[in-house]
Amino acid sequence: MTRLEQEPVCAVILAAGTSSRMGREKQLLPLKGRYLLEWVIATALIFPFEAVFVITGHQSEKIREKIGINASRLKWIKNARYERGQSASFHVGWRAVMDTGCKGAMFFLGDQPFLTEETIRFVFRTGQRRQQQETAPFAIRPVYHGCPGHPVFFGNISGLEVTTVTGDQGGRSLLRELPQQHLLPVSDPFITFDIDTEADYQQAQQIAAALEKSTR
Repeated sequence: MTRLEQEPVCAVILAAGTSSRMGREKQLLPLKGRYLLEWVIATALIFPFEAVFVITGHQSEKIREKIGINASRLKWIKNARYERGQSASFHVGWRAVMDTGCKGAMFFLGDQPFLTEETIRFVFRTGQRRQQQETAPFAIRPVYHGCPGHPVFFGNISGLEVTTVTGDQGGRSLLRELPQQHLLPVSDPFITFDIDTEADYQQAQQIAAALEKSTR
């Protein structure tokens, strides 16, 4: 068995926000026959993650009840402190990964439905290769035309403290502190597209319609 096979990777989907700018639960926005969060979960489950942790908070029970995906690797975790910002969810997801023994984790945002499989695979495989080559903690972040996005791969994270992650920063403060950061240029504009407002949602509906048309 190779080292690559011995070091599984977990996925964490951050989806605990209150959707204050939207005015309704954006996790449950309908988008071409599926809920918004369902798009992200279904895409993550395509890949061989050891577990896919979905961190919910606001309207947690309602969201879990509505999402119609059943998979043994799918793990729902409620962040009781979701009002403290995205960093609280990051901590919850991080602890869940630590409990599995995984040395690598990819963090997704629950409001980014259009990440391509090609992009995720590129980040995933690059992270796995670097885990074979490096021993220090590192991060890999995709970049589109100079703008960093998600998902972010954290590697060699056993025992890595995340006490510096506070407020609504998510993992950004941790990224600044890691000695090894790798920016990965990609041709995927959707790594920076998330849905926060009604205008974003309208744009997402147009994108989903165009993607559906292009695959016919």
